[in-house]
Amino acid sequence: MYEYLDKLQPVILAGGEDSGVGYNGKALVEFEGGTLLETIHTILNFTFDKSPIVVTDDKKQLSALPAAKDMFIVEEAYKGAQTLGAVATAFQYTDAENIFVIGVNMPFISIPMINKMAYHIQMADVVVPVQDGTDICLHAVYNRRVLPLMREKIDEGEHLLHSFFPQIDLVQVAVRKDKEEDAIFFNVHSTDDLKAAEEKYEELRRKEPEVFVPVAEAAK
Repeated sequence: MYEYLDKLQPVILAGGEDSGVGYNGKALVEFEGGTLLETIHTILNFTFDKSPIVVTDDKKQLSALPAAKDMFIVEEAYKGAQTLGAVATAFQYTDAENIFVIGVNMPFISIPMINKMAYHIQMADVVVPVQDGTDICLHAVYNRRVLPLMREKIDEGEHLLHSFFPQIDLVQVAVRKDKEEDAIFFNVHSTDDLKAAEEKYEELRRKEPEVFVPVAEAAK
């Protein structure tokens, strides 16, 4: 059904603190009976042929999780370069030409959207979802061709993925609101966000199970 996913390397960006949800790191936020990291890792591990790479700025902290023994966790190679450095780091740990990148505080994953982006990456350097003229650089697909440019931007002091977008072949894929794909734009940054995410997960579990794979089913 999803014929373009087999060559994608899934990557979870799990670095950075988020005190707004009461934890030292976003990855450790409790969600769906585990943590945000465990939730997203389970879904990606179930969906893709390749095991997810977890990129973090504190490998020791994540390695303390009981579930970490089954995860491939690497530490960012470009300190202070934030998302730009984290994605560049991921390419160093895979031979895949294309990687799917998602933030650890983005619990809503649309497999149909990823499949569409994986199709378009054949003709582009980066493919991102877009809604009402706004795109997100996470829940996006990157081709290895951009790695030299990413390193160049890091050397120049840049740390945002959007910093090199004007210089590449970029494809934007519109989300379908009728299929709840716009939920991929949801980020957990506060306790209110967390509560809303939990409620949304329950709603999607009932309404669109084929769009957002429920963690309970993915773990079977």
